[in-house]
Amino acid sequence: MQDSRRRNGLRTATWSVSLGLVLGLIPVIAGQTAMAGDFQAGMAAYQRGDFAGAIGEWQPLAESGDAEAQFNLGNLYFSGKGFAIDRKTAISWWERAAEAGLAKAQHNLASIYISANGETQDYAKAVAWLTRAAEGGLHRSQYTLGKMYEYGLGVGRDFERMAELYRLAAEAGFHRAQYNLGKAYRDGHGVDQDIEQAAAWFLRSARQGYAKAQSHIARRLAKGEGIAPDPIEAYKWYSLAIAQGETGLADSLAALRASLSPEDIAEAERRVAAFQSVAE
Repeated sequence: MQDSRRRNGLRTATWSVSLGLVLGLIPVIAGQTAMAGDFQAGMAAYQRGDFAGAIGEWQPLAESGDAEAQFNLGNLYFSGKGFAIDRKTAISWWERAAEAGLAKAQHNLASIYISANGETQDYAKAVAWLTRAAEGGLHRSQYTLGKMYEYGLGVGRDFERMAELYRLAAEAGFHRAQYNLGKAYRDGHGVDQDIEQAAAWFLRSARQGYAKAQSHIARRLAKGEGIAPDPIEAYKWYSLAIAQGETGLADSLAALRASLSPEDIAEAERRVAAFQSVAE
């Protein structure tokens, strides 16, 4: 029992580190602001690498309560552009923007509280900020909050709530959420098990170029699991997933290749070469 708990704890700890990378920080981006001229002048300076110029435009706006400027100043402090790196000050600016209701800032604070940094890691605070950002319609936060419910980090484990959050982000086109909703349908976690729905969501994510989803839909197309069998399409998706670094697929692709005619292989290779990701 103790070994099992240790393994589960290790998986959770490992996932929490990787989640910080998945969640990511939302960078400096243009936003809607009451003083658009000054803000956009700062954005123009930022885009040409003039960070001092950007600060000169954004600092007065931030101090006067402009949440977009506060958010961007936080990013500059966090990344050390125009300032020495100062994460405490970055967090302070993000907190001001977050309290004003800016979902991007709420998301960045959650990222800080999730990251495996002993000074700031606090899953409960991360969940609180993710909840506000998710309610504000930020799809990346909806997805990540779903992950928190899936693993029981800072909140009780709840597969139904997990699936609800994945669906919100998936229906908006967030590829990771589509893939994870597919897994929920595959396993019957938070939803009724449905292999056709699983395949449909894996396919939507795969079309956006997500390698994990490409490997999953390839297996289903090869076997006819939840979707009509199509060995040429299976070959295409296996090839695309392998090209992005997915492992453990080479034998499946080789076996599939051995079952296809030269004409079918040529068609599959043509589809691989022609593939372009599309929004789903």
